[in-house]
Amino acid sequence: MVIPASAFAEVLVVPHRTGGHAVDEFERNLADVPVRVEPVTADIARRAAALRARHSALRLGDALVLATAELLGATVLTADRAWPKYSTRVRVL
Repeated sequence: MVIPASAFAEVLVVPHRTGGHAVDEFERNLADVPVRVEPVTADIARRAAALRARHSALRLGDALVLATAELLGATVLTADRAWPKYSTRVRVL
């Protein structure tokens, strides 16, 4: 499993608001999951920009997730039913 660095930053916001202990706990729990954080590369940024240019309602964070999946040939698992219109790499749970 892969989590884009942009999404990783987003999921760390609440633990950081809660306090350092919550961040540490989150990081410990994440270490138990076989996941790697994928950095935002120039290619990912270009693909995200192209997605946003085509879909004005698509936010940058979401475009970065979709672009990462497209460039890695991965599937995005989401509960957001709007995402399939942005990419064929999406599977709604």
